[in-house]
Amino acid sequence: MKKNWDYQIQELEEKETNKNISYRNKIKKEADKIYISLNLAKKDNERLKKKIISQQNKKEYLAKTLTKLQKILELIDKFKTTKEIGKDTRIFNLFSLRKLEFSGAEKRRALIDANESRIQQMAEEEQIFTELKLKILDFQCGFQKHSTQNGPVEIMEEIIKTFTENK
Repeated sequence: MKKNWDYQIQELEEKETNKNISYRNKIKKEADKIYISLNLAKKDNERLKKKIISQQNKKEYLAKTLTKLQKILELIDKFKTTKEIGKDTRIFNLFSLRKLEFSGAEKRRALIDANESRIQQMAEEEQIFTELKLKILDFQCGFQKHSTQNGPVEIMEEIIKTFTENK
């Protein structure tokens, strides 16, 4: 009988050991799944951090660019008002009647020619500045709405191209 008991005890121990082993294997599989999920979550977290940082950098760059554009607009307005204030005096200084030794008709013709060429040049400058200002305003709207047909980068490239071409 003792052998029978020993045999039954041994059988129970083997069953218990097998249960423990299978339980350990299940736990190990679950731990592996959790570990894999944790690694994936860490990678996603790092990727998201990089994405957030790049978005912040883009926002900072666009904000700086917007500030620069505001300054450009102010300079354009300042230049235009300076031009308007000084345009009559510049024309008068270029063709001062006191300094020229022409007859009355020649003086008038010289003044008319100078005025016409200066007016034409000012109109061209005005058109360039207006186009530049419109593109800058487009950029600002695109920056503020983030939903323009051309994105802020494309509009900025157009502004730079226009500004360098007409410089």
